[in-house]
Amino acid sequence: MVAGFEALPGGWFWALTDSLAKAVLGADCRYLDTVAIRNGPSQAIDFWHVDLNNYVEFPLPAEVPRHDPRIRMPVFWFSFQIALTDLESSEFGPTQFVPGSHYSGRGLPTQDNPTFEGVGPKEVFCRAGDIYLFNHQTWHRGSPNRSQRVRYLLQTQFCVGTMSQRFAGSVQHGMTDAMLDGADAKLLAVLGRKAN
Repeated sequence: MVAGFEALPGGWFWALTDSLAKAVLGADCRYLDTVAIRNGPSQAIDFWHVDLNNYVEFPLPAEVPRHDPRIRMPVFWFSFQIALTDLESSEFGPTQFVPGSHYSGRGLPTQDNPTFEGVGPKEVFCRAGDIYLFNHQTWHRGSPNRSQRVRYLLQTQFCVGTMSQRFAGSVQHGMTDAMLDGADAKLLAVLGRKAN
């Protein structure tokens, strides 16, 4: 968890929760989890995937090539990652995405350099402190860390309120009442808790 929830109200994390997450998911969004990702040399979560064990939320039959690009695909859950180390070139294992693949309506066709409509993987180069968001339905992976330094990311996830029941174990895990002392009603709502 991020520095104990007693530090959140008024802090940077609360500002992100209150503005960024609500801008993407709506006023009824819920915080899910924050994890630290640590990849040493030659390590990575390097298999291509969509989150939730490759669960495709809006699958299409084989005869339908893709979702209509004129529609905005609903977002039920998203992640943002905060680079804690510089990831300024491929050797440091940046996250890779296949742009537009959340419109494919299907899981990954291959683990070997997947493409969607002729577009292959793109890397997210960033500096420590940079933040990027992504729809968990987009094909993605952490590319292998080929350097001698450790790659650190902080990943935080939010969902729409109706999805929070699916993740109730994550939301409740590790949050004691003492950690939430002093939290205001808005923070408690984002966490899926009720004010006392």
